Amino acid sequence: QEELRLATSGGLKFQIPFAALDEVDYSFGKVVYLSDLQPVGVQWLPRIDLPDSAQLISQYGLPRQNQSFDGSTLSLLWPNEAKPEIRAKDSIKIYSKGLALRSRTILKYRLPPQMQRFSAIAGIDPATVAHGNVFLEISSGNKILWQGEISGAASPVEIQFDLGGVQQLGILVDYGDNLDFGDRLHLVEARVTK
Repeated sequence: QEELRLATSGGLKFQIPFAALDEVDYSFGKVVYLSDLQPVGVQWLPRIDLPDSAQLISQYGLPRQNQSFDGSTLSLLWPNEAKPEIRAKDSIKIYSKGLALRSRTILKYRLPPQMQRFSAIAGIDPATVAHGNVFLEISSGNKILWQGEISGAASPVEIQFDLGGVQQLGILVDYGDNLDFGDRLHLVEARVTK
């Protein structure tokens, strides 16, 4: 047999030649990206209090899913492998999934059942690496699961940890060393897995 045979619960049957397949993805339900989930809580608190009448500006710093704050794709600036001390535009890697977050943002998610692991890469938007510096905390209730500084002066940080059965996830992006200047965090490939 040189074909893949599929049958749906509704009785439909398909036959697909192996030569016509690029890939088969078995991850459905096993991998969930945060950018595909609707948060149960979203709060952006700018450094300066805004008047109640500033509705348009109050939307300015809200999180973005799968795009940067300027509407472009999410990206991170990585060190040159041959010369790690050099970080140039040719070291920018683009990501299709993730969140763009400003300081001070608080997000809360309800996770699908049976998720066991969290993974993401956190870095400052390449457009603001000269000034960006945030404190990132990922928690569940009062339990801190991961925390650390994310700086534009450093390489992006790979984050991985076991969820330990938690059903809710909180993300805090807080002000770093440089007030809120350049505080545009890209939390890319942020996902939970079974």
